[in-house]
Amino acid sequence: MPSNIGRTPPSATIAGTGAATPQGAAPAPAAPLATVQPAPANTFTPGHTPTVPVVTHPTPARPPPIMAAQDVFPVPPGNNPPLDYTVKVPPALVQRYPKIFFDGADVLSHMELETKWKVDVGDVATYKAKLDQLVADPQLAQQVLGQGWSVTANLKYVGTPMVDNYDDDPTTLAITNGRGVLRDRSVEGDRFNNINIKPDGGIKGNTVFDPVIRAEYDMAVNNAVRTTPGLLNELIGSGEHLDVMRFLPKFDARNLQVVSTISDVRAKYNFSHTSGLAVEASLDDVDWSSAAFKDGAGKPLAVHFAQLEMEKEHLAFAGNTAPAAAPATLATPGAAASAAPGAANDPLAWLRNAGGAITMGGAPRIHTPADLKDPGVRQTPDYGTQVSFNKALASFLYGTKVPEQAEQKNFTGFKLAAAQGSDPKLKALLGV
Repeated sequence: MPSNIGRTPPSATIAGTGAATPQGAAPAPAAPLATVQPAPANTFTPGHTPTVPVVTHPTPARPPPIMAAQDVFPVPPGNNPPLDYTVKVPPALVQRYPKIFFDGADVLSHMELETKWKVDVGDVATYKAKLDQLVADPQLAQQVLGQGWSVTANLKYVGTPMVDNYDDDPTTLAITNGRGVLRDRSVEGDRFNNINIKPDGGIKGNTVFDPVIRAEYDMAVNNAVRTTPGLLNELIGSGEHLDVMRFLPKFDARNLQVVSTISDVRAKYNFSHTSGLAVEASLDDVDWSSAAFKDGAGKPLAVHFAQLEMEKEHLAFAGNTAPAAAPATLATPGAAASAAPGAANDPLAWLRNAGGAITMGGAPRIHTPADLKDPGVRQTPDYGTQVSFNKALASFLYGTKVPEQAEQKNFTGFKLAAAQGSDPKLKALLGV
């Protein structure tokens, strides 16, 4: 039987063209994006001259970014950057990435100063009862926490679990292992089309009472991105300033999928100090599950644990004696700063009280790793007050036991599931 090696088979279709080439006819030219090259000499059996073209499809070059990434910004006066920035997504970026953004979308940039402690599941009810006592008895609150403190219950989440779907590459769990977060969050009353990003586990302080400092971003996206996170692949690695996923651990965006879900019942409390410091405490009863990883019976892995989190409230600035005002929203370079009352010892008063337009060169301000490494973050007037609050609350709840620092919830869920289960792949990924 004659061999077809070295020949163009009848009605062969040349990749990249979609056109059939009759036997004996000259091959049709390749499509514009395809490159036709002679095959290497050692591709076929010696003695045959290859005539079938080898077609490669180069990855289309990305266009230059509309708003190039900027990771370093001038230090603000007082060396005390706001905890929040808001950046509107430019219309040109919406047009380039219509699968991701919509008209009016924005990106919220936060700097967290948060303390996380482990809680025994059996202690959740006891701790909640103690926190409720502080709400009911203002004198007890001052006795426990010190003069100037008051507390109210945050009823927003009562009876409504916070549900988070976490995205990652299931073959590596690179984001999870790096203590990063890429998730969609859904609870009634919250931003319905929000993707939340935390690049890593943050920078820890010297003790368990020192808050961890890390960045967090809330990105408004089309609702489809929440269930199909792979749509973000177009933006990731684009060089755009609002591609805040560049701060995450390196991962293959093509493999992004929902790898776990957390249903989190929270008891929240708002603590306020006369200095202007505000701390939100959240006692979290967590149910974690993963349909991407299953147990020996083929059921999704599931674990149950609890944590206590205390975070410096967004929009709480050092030196504010009035209720915290919204920070300046700098949507584009040159945007106007929103006015707000300032105090003499408030290093950001210049920004809040600025009249007219403020010109800022480069991309709009967001938080970057450089902000977190700045020692000035732990030298603000209210940092010591926050640490003292943490110590007082720990003594009230934990007694003589020193709290143990907790990790990010999704990492904790995976770590517990790997330790309790028998999946060798998951154990290897988590280093268990």
